[in-house]
Amino acid sequence: MGVKIGFDLDRVLFDTNSYFRELERALNEKGTSLEVVFAGNYGRKDLDFLYGSLVEMFGKEEAERIAFGNVGRFINRELASLMGELRERGDRIYIITVGGRHQKRKAEELPARFVLVKSDYEKAERAASLRVSLFVDDKASVVEEMRARGISAVQAAWYLDETRPRMPDALSSPGGLRKLLLNLGK
Repeated sequence: MGVKIGFDLDRVLFDTNSYFRELERALNEKGTSLEVVFAGNYGRKDLDFLYGSLVEMFGKEEAERIAFGNVGRFINRELASLMGELRERGDRIYIITVGGRHQKRKAEELPARFVLVKSDYEKAERAASLRVSLFVDDKASVVEEMRARGISAVQAAWYLDETRPRMPDALSSPGGLRKLLLNLGK
């Protein structure tokens, strides 16, 4: 059996910042904004909350179009291909990510087992319980927590914005991750 590899979804496999810019544009065309949609929701921009608000505002059909109409274009194609190669090699691929049931809809096409958790702490616990050999996340704090638990972890920095800390050994492109992962099982 191959290696177990874990990925976070947002800002690793999925260009979350571009997705939210596109949502903002679509909502502006409808005379509203993400700020209005997320009013009263504190903390993480939860996709289940977003979808529920969109259904209330515009009905189910339009909410589907706005939230998920072009969602596949925000998947990193290079990493999707790499995940396929890793599965063919016999590796087990997990997407361990914080979110509710709609979170999966952002990456249904990816060849991975989805594990939804409620916090970054639970993400680290699940990765450890699954005995993941390597975990890829955009958050430095998650990478540090994984490493503290004895899991090799790397920071994906290709979608990082200026609000998130960058680790000195962060990977700046999916190509660097490709090299690391293809050598992992050898």
